[in-house]
Amino acid sequence: MANVASDALFVLIKSLSKSEKRYFRLQPLAEDGQHRLLFDAMEKLTEYDEEKLLKHLKGSPIADTISIAKNRLYHTVLKALASYHHKATARAEVMRLLQSIEVLFMRELFEQADKLVNSALKIARKNELSALQLELNEWKERILESMNIPANERYEMLSSNYSEMKAVLSSIQNEKEIAFMKWSWFAGYYTNGQPRQTEEHAHNEKLLSEIEALVPISMEAQIKSLQLKGAILLSLGKPSDSLQSLASLLQLLTQWELNGNENKSIQRNALANAAVISAQLKKPKEAKKYLDQLESCFAEGESQALLHSTALTIFLREKNSEEAYAYILQHKENIASSSLNFDIRESHVWFQSAVVCFIQEEFKESERFIQRFLQSTPANELLHLQCIAQVFNLIVQIELNNERYIPYALRNVQRFLITRNKAFDGEKKIFQFINETLKKRKSIQDKELWGWLESELLEVKKTDPLFFTYFDFHKWAKARALKTSFASVVFE
Repeated sequence: MANVASDALFVLIKSLSKSEKRYFRLQPLAEDGQHRLLFDAMEKLTEYDEEKLLKHLKGSPIADTISIAKNRLYHTVLKALASYHHKATARAEVMRLLQSIEVLFMRELFEQADKLVNSALKIARKNELSALQLELNEWKERILESMNIPANERYEMLSSNYSEMKAVLSSIQNEKEIAFMKWSWFAGYYTNGQPRQTEEHAHNEKLLSEIEALVPISMEAQIKSLQLKGAILLSLGKPSDSLQSLASLLQLLTQWELNGNENKSIQRNALANAAVISAQLKKPKEAKKYLDQLESCFAEGESQALLHSTALTIFLREKNSEEAYAYILQHKENIASSSLNFDIRESHVWFQSAVVCFIQEEFKESERFIQRFLQSTPANELLHLQCIAQVFNLIVQIELNNERYIPYALRNVQRFLITRNKAFDGEKKIFQFINETLKKRKSIQDKELWGWLESELLEVKKTDPLFFTYFDFHKWAKARALKTSFASVVFE
């Protein structure tokens, strides 16, 4: 049976550009051309299938030792890529120089090694490659102790090197403290969303004071600090201050060479958040400017879930559901596709698409999107949004008049939220409303039920506005009470 699982070598080869493939084929290979034969056979596959691969290799000696051959080729391709990109980034250049320094040191060519250390240190200092700088300082120490130089001169140079090492260590510690604060906060945010309880607000206020007291030393530390401050300020209901932090972050990134995919991701997320907050602050020109910059950051073939999520959020912030729906139809194929692994931004797009379709009264489409969100999101991810989505799905079922399904769905949603301590007042009022509709003997008359729900949710809105961030349950109840369309009420 064909092996349709993803294969590491296959994925690596498919990731290569035309110039990288050309460079690999020009390299002298030690396996009598067998590596190249396997490389070409892998490249011909559209998906990994070992049976098809073996057919391409029929008659070749490596067909009998395919696992060993794949492992060897995998590392050969990695070596070729390292050689091809040895000057692509400052980090790669320093890593190459470190290898050369070790070779020279082992040959006792200390003066030559010292010259390379000094060259590498210049690059590391300029680009704030702290960990590599520390390693270079260690090599400098070894080399100085081995060189035939006067004792006083050696002492002065070792002392200077030691002072630099202490400064680098202090910078690394500072950066990691800020990084840990950032990781801890975002881990909680991606699970639980913005705080809906007073004690969580107090925690964020305390954390903001701590991050402002911790002065970042390196550029990397400054970037992480601004990321965290922007996110905390937004969660505390200070969008203007959050936008200011994001603007400072984006300015910092323009002064700093983008360090591979990590800083590209930081830049994209900062642009996306700046666009959404600008729309929230009713600054459409700024929102459009940031959105255009974000769009220019994506190459053809890349996942554009972040761009779609940002665009849909802006449309909804600007009360333009028709354009949002047109955007979904325009990009439907791209939005409907999914990554092999869970993607937070894709999940957001599916939820947003469900809400947009609901506003447009395309309830079956809304159901498809929200079901996709619920089925694709792991139990330990986006818990806050999963809980809202569970309640929203109940609302969709009410609009679809799925009377037989609603009691079953209600029990599951109640169990889901209660076991996770996520059943707050807003959720409980909706559960109470649905339970009342299912009773034969009602405490509230049918004609008064919608008015009762609207009134109850209005009170909840005053104390827990975040419950209504992704979907305005209160406006939905109000529209039903007034017997008008949700679209005519939601953007009042």
